[in-house]
Amino acid sequence: MVFCSSCGIEVTPDLKFCPKCGKELQFQSNSSPVIDGPKRKRSKWWFLLPIFFSVVGGIIAYFVLRDDDKRLAKNCLYLGALLTVIGFVIGIIFGAIFGIAHRMVL
Repeated sequence: MVFCSSCGIEVTPDLKFCPKCGKELQFQSNSSPVIDGPKRKRSKWWFLLPIFFSVVGGIIAYFVLRDDDKRLAKNCLYLGALLTVIGFVIGIIFGAIFGIAHRMVL
């Protein structure tokens, strides 16, 4: 529904002037959606938290940043989770390699 800002009657969007009061009608275009950006610009230094503290740092960064910059918050969380998985995989590989080597020495 579109209304005249002067007299308040309902008008169709194809009109240029109000049929009741004659005032020029101005419509806001809703064809392009408004994209919400970050509320506050946050530093990329937040990526250091999950790098140094793995998933715990990622969770902390997520909860601190989620209201200001959702994209950065999610990326910090994903980075923390990814680095944790990589750490576990490397630990399992080296544990298997050195466990076998240790048994061979005995």
